[in-house]
Formats: sequence, C-alpha cells, structure tokens
Amino acid sequence: MARMLIDGFIAAGTCVPADIIVSTRSPEKLIPLAARHPGLIAAEDNRRTALSATRLFLCVKPMEIKGVLEGLRGAIRPQTHVVSIAACAELGYLNRIAPGRYTRVIPSLASALGGGVSLMCHGPGVPPADCAFVESLFASISRVQLLPEKDFAAGSDLTSCAPGFIAAIFRQFMEAGLRHSDIRPQDAERMVIETLYGTARLLARGGLGFGDLIANVATKGGITEEGMRCLEAELPALFDNVFAATLGKHEMVKRILSG
Repeated sequence: MARMLIDGFIAAGTCVPADIIVSTRSPEKLIPLAARHPGLIAAEDNRRTALSATRLFLCVKPMEIKGVLEGLRGAIRPQTHVVSIAACAELGYLNRIAPGRYTRVIPSLASALGGGVSLMCHGPGVPPADCAFVESLFASISRVQLLPEKDFAAGSDLTSCAPGFIAAIFRQFMEAGLRHSDIRPQDAERMVIETLYGTARLLARGGLGFGDLIANVATKGGITEEGMRCLEAELPALFDNVFAATLGKHEMVKRILSG
C-alpha cells in the first residue's frame, strides 16, 4: 500500500521524489521504488525518517504499529503530522503509545488507478492547514470521505475491503453462468469484467444511482426482474453475515492491540 501511495502521489504531481523519505525493515524492497522515482530518499532507519519528516506516514499492519511507534518515541517532533493507515489502530491507541498529531486513513487498492475512496478522520490536535494538506494529497488519487472514527470499521468494508468482496461475488456469478452454459471460462470472465466496468461508469458518470440503474434494466415482467427477486430474497442475510464477521474481526484486533 505504501508503494501504491508513493506511485500515486508522484503520478498525480502532488509530490516529487525528492520530497519523499522512505524507510523499511527490508531495504531491498526500496530498490525498484527508487529506480522508478529517481531522487527519492532512502533512510537508514525509521528514527532518521521521523526526525527529518514534517509529515510522517505509518504504512504498516495493525499488529506491527505498536512496535514501530515504540521505536519512534522521542523522534516524533511535537509539530509532526502523523498519518496512519493501520486498520483497527484508533487515534486514542496511537496517542497512548507515542503522543502526537494523528490522522487515520483507510486507503483503497482502487486508488492505484486514481479511483476508489480514502476514508479519513483527524485527531483533535491536528491543525486545519495540516488536515487540508492531507485531504488534498489523497484527493489527488481518490475521493476523500471524512467519517467519524466509530464508523471506520463498516466504512472500510464498503471501500477498502470492497474490491476483494466485489471480485469474489462476481467470480461466483461467473461460475454460475459457466455451470449453465458452454461459454469458455476466459470469455465469461472478460464478459463480466467489461460489464462491471461499464456499469461502474454508468453509476459514476451517468448520474444514476443504484435504484435508477435497476429500474432501467429490470423492466416490469422481464427476465432481469425475475433474477432481482432472487437477489432481494437472498442477499440481505448474506451481507449481514459478511458485516457481522468483519466487524467481529475488527473488535478482536482492537482487543489484541489494547491488551
């Protein structure tokens, strides 16, 4: 995700490579990144990065955030704006480990192509100018959605997790089509992908909402309407189960982090 953000910010022109200092526990991972972006600065360790940065991005997994922040105690300056993309690591938790000015962001893989949604919430100590800067930075690669932190878990299902969920749903949809036809798998996959792409464009650029699009396709007494009855009967319970499972996982991870 860190590589995606760096590639995206530079491609959008909101950063130049010389603005960016990167450190990682696996320095060899920086070689292709530095080759793509000449001028990007590789630091020897996290503390050097923190001491040099006015804005510090923490792009690590939730279970790694505590160790990384503990290693940065005393290196994060009071005026430094810290942006964390670690799911489940809430603002209060981050401040308990290493006090600072924090913003939480949940990015999306869809932003690799300049799409998707970045969820964002700012801690109370972040100055308005810093809030605006980070919002504009992520707006260059995605749509920024400010949310209360309490809604981050459900919001991340709808945005960050959604590309995986959507791919899983339509893989099953495609495979059902294969079971009821002699269409070749590669053809069916391409048919569904192109249809998804066109549908997304209709919704995003055609001024249609979900209800509008359904009404345009599912004409009264038609074939699509018959399929819609099945979906409306079966899907609510399925998606309630998905959210119950993911929200339960969020709570479990938060308990582990706090413990």
